[in-house]
Amino acid sequence: MRISAAAAAVLMCMSSSLGAQTVHPNDYGEIGLLQTPTARLAADGEFRLGVSLTYPYNALLFSTSIFPFLETGFRYSQVNNREFGTGGPVTNQSNKDRALDLKLRLKQESQNWPQIALGIRDFGGTGLFAGEYLVASRRFYDFDFSLGLGWGRLGARGGIRNPLSFLSSKFDTRSASTGLGGVPKFGDFFSGREVSLFGGVAWNTPIRHLSVLLEYDGNDYQSEALNNNQPVRFPINFAASYTPWPWLFLSLGLERGDRATARILLRTNFEEVTGIPKINDPPLPGWSNAGPTESRPLLADDIEKISNDLKQQGIVLQALDQNPENRELSVWVSRSSFPDEARPMGRALRILSRHAPQNFNYFNVVETSRGLPLRKIGMLRKDAEATFSGVNDLSEVVRRVDYAGTEVTPDTASQPALAPQSSFNGSMGPDLRQHVGGPDAFYFYQIFWAVRGEFLLTPQWNISSAVGFDISNNFDGLTNLPTSDLPHVRSEIVQYLKEGRNSLIQLESNYVGALAKDLYWRLSAGIFEQMYGGVAGEVLYRPLGRSWALGVDLNRVRQRTFKQRLDFLDYEVTTGHLTAYWKIPDTQIQVKLSAGQYLAGDRGVTLDVSRRFSSGIQLGAFATKTNVSAAQFGEGSFDKGFYLGFPFDLFFTKSSRDYRVFTFKPLTRDGGQKVRDGESLYSLTDVGAGTVDAVLSPGFLK
Repeated sequence: MRISAAAAAVLMCMSSSLGAQTVHPNDYGEIGLLQTPTARLAADGEFRLGVSLTYPYNALLFSTSIFPFLETGFRYSQVNNREFGTGGPVTNQSNKDRALDLKLRLKQESQNWPQIALGIRDFGGTGLFAGEYLVASRRFYDFDFSLGLGWGRLGARGGIRNPLSFLSSKFDTRSASTGLGGVPKFGDFFSGREVSLFGGVAWNTPIRHLSVLLEYDGNDYQSEALNNNQPVRFPINFAASYTPWPWLFLSLGLERGDRATARILLRTNFEEVTGIPKINDPPLPGWSNAGPTESRPLLADDIEKISNDLKQQGIVLQALDQNPENRELSVWVSRSSFPDEARPMGRALRILSRHAPQNFNYFNVVETSRGLPLRKIGMLRKDAEATFSGVNDLSEVVRRVDYAGTEVTPDTASQPALAPQSSFNGSMGPDLRQHVGGPDAFYFYQIFWAVRGEFLLTPQWNISSAVGFDISNNFDGLTNLPTSDLPHVRSEIVQYLKEGRNSLIQLESNYVGALAKDLYWRLSAGIFEQMYGGVAGEVLYRPLGRSWALGVDLNRVRQRTFKQRLDFLDYEVTTGHLTAYWKIPDTQIQVKLSAGQYLAGDRGVTLDVSRRFSSGIQLGAFATKTNVSAAQFGEGSFDKGFYLGFPFDLFFTKSSRDYRVFTFKPLTRDGGQKVRDGESLYSLTDVGAGTVDAVLSPGFLK
């Protein structure tokens, strides 16, 4: 094996053919070979979901390149020959383990250097699969060679003194315990008296989409967690991987000399997803500069035409203000169904140009959300018309556009809207509840039919409701009861799932308003969610065009009964948080930090980091640490999870701003739990980039 490692090192230093790179997910979901990682990362925005099977370890894999230089993966592993929670012989359910993996690219491959990456497996987990590595990869025509140094499980074969021991003797010792998980064992990272080399090669064969993988494994499987040592007949693993379509990865191989292995993963790229063509969107409205030529105010007939044309675009005219003396026309319009910033503004200006008398030479369009004034774009009529006709380029008029926030509400306009101020919107369709992990079984689900409705009494005041009717579930197998000594604010999820198969999901009323420019408020009351109802309030300061916002919320909520009708239990609590929002400039990354009191009366902070990709899909992760100790919290040590947000616009033939978020939490505990307490002002006031360049983009003309 020393000869093989030396040969790989020499090949890495040779000049290579930097052609198209083929990457392969390994048994852990990260880009690698079989058991070992490589320095490769998938394309920015790639997301993978799949399973790997290598007895006694099976795993459900979620992996993504959340940034071009960082790959993250979440694994839910099953140890088939060990009992859940004990590690002994299996009598009811096999052992389960959750883990987070990270890989950071340190250097990209170049003519003179291989690609280099640093990685940590089981970051903050129980440590069943913990290991760290430094690995380099180099392509040579159709071969991609990798050579790395592994610590922990990746380096269990040993044979090399830990080079970091020369810096400090602390690196000689590595903990063998697994613990509750959830807290990174920083003292164990890159520690252990001995480490091991690992490496291999991926060959892109002449057969299209077929690769052959060969590796030397640095793990000897003689120091496995749960006293689960495995025989190893041969330290060389090999497999064939096949990618018949870009979205599907298949692999079959042999590990340890006698263990068959299989992987299947589905792949997509959140940066490249385009969605379904919008064949049912309203056509681009016609326009002309030949509106009424006489100098006069807008008449009722003109306003009705403007209102009707806007309505065809999914935009509601809420109010209109005309100033013939200054030759200025202002309209307040609701947010359209278009998810982008440019199209609704451009189409509204086309309609004004079409119907306003020629004496109006300046247009203001104020976009509102639930009656809240968000932003105003003011534009000379001649600039708008020259842009629509192609005479002017958008870049020529952007500096003459007035783009700003506004504190002027539709109520102050001289002309009320012709459209009715009250409306009803309803929807229905299948939905899913799920519960992952626990001693009863790995996965519980319910498919139910959800009926939702929203009644707008005014643009600022709504009543919304949702009910669910059971279609299919496997909740009968749920028997686990909470053992926490904290108030059972979330851990009684089993009872809610079993007794609330048919339930009233939500029945709440929200009233929103603007205190001043960029300063918004909300009052809410009713049944907010599956477990809680009450009263709540929120204030948000969000200056237009700035990357930050600051909000505060306060609520008094009471726990609902398990059947989820109109009854409540005795538990009542006041919670609230101060929240800072920050969108990192020139990125789609958002950081949210909140501090306050949670449902169990504990106090602490929540950090939430997410990225919104070009497709509109959002991927994020959060963690909460309160004054509840790790021992009191239980397995996992503190609350954490990740979520995926999907815009409905991807799935329908008509544009939509609707959004659905799926949250995945490895455990349901009572510490660090928040309540959903009405509509989020931050979501209601989201205007994307919030800049004039974003509005005067190519979509302005579509």
